[in-house]
Amino acid sequence: GIDMALVGGVVVAVLVGIGGVVYLLCAGGPKKRRFKGDAVFLLGLCDSGKTSMLFLLRDGLQDGALHPTHTSQAPNEDTFVPAGLEDRKPLRVIDFPGHGRLRPQLIEMLEDCAAVVFLIDACTFATQARQVAELLLDLMTSTALLKHCDKMLVVCGKIDALPDELAGISPKMMVKKRLETEIEGGRPSRGQG
Repeated sequence: GIDMALVGGVVVAVLVGIGGVVYLLCAGGPKKRRFKGDAVFLLGLCDSGKTSMLFLLRDGLQDGALHPTHTSQAPNEDTFVPAGLEDRKPLRVIDFPGHGRLRPQLIEMLEDCAAVVFLIDACTFATQARQVAELLLDLMTSTALLKHCDKMLVVCGKIDALPDELAGISPKMMVKKRLETEIEGGRPSRGQG
């Protein structure tokens, strides 16, 4: 005959398995992060001034100077009323590290984005123009960003550390023209890859 204890054990195991699957699917499974779609992302290469911008927005200048910062491998996130705008509602700001290795994580998080502030360091731009353009092009062609975010501001910081004119052209115009050239140069290679 049939061992009824064995059959009962198999039935219980099957029911527990089905219950576990239903539980995982409906309530307690590995949860995907819930995004609100209201964050302002501070983006750019390493050392472009993202964290300084976060502190400047949150705290204003401290004794006439920027808050000291250091390079990080993890996003900084804070919700605050911007300094000097106490009558406004709080703003959620995410300062995302500029390291290329973290880019896949950034692309995943972009569905949480309402606006992007893209920072460029004018002092290092001449040597990093191609990397800056690649990141900017990655963002501008990201389906997640295009779907969830319709505002982008490009900020070129540390421009005061450059001479007023370089070969008869203002630093702002130099950065703008070089960035346009690098982006246009990068677009054809995207279609081939």
